[in-house]
Amino acid sequence: MPPLVNSPDEVYEALWKKVKLRNQVYYKKYPLDVERVRGILKHLEKEDVRVPNGGRLTPRRFLGLGLAFGGHGESSLPLMGIC
Repeated sequence: MPPLVNSPDEVYEALWKKVKLRNQVYYKKYPLDVERVRGILKHLEKEDVRVPNGGRLTPRRFLGLGLAFGGHGESSLPLMGIC
């Protein structure tokens, strides 16, 4: 079956718009998490934080967790109590 688009750029552009919208919805619902996330990212830049499998929890890896929590916009979990 041939691809439905000529370039993956179209797919990534649509994905980016959706992720951006979900972030806006999340932070509108949980505005205190803006500063909380910034603080966590600063901490992770300075400290060597490990996850249970021994891998490092980097700022990028932490932000990737948001994809799992924010998969359905309004049903996102707030970060309080998780970190």
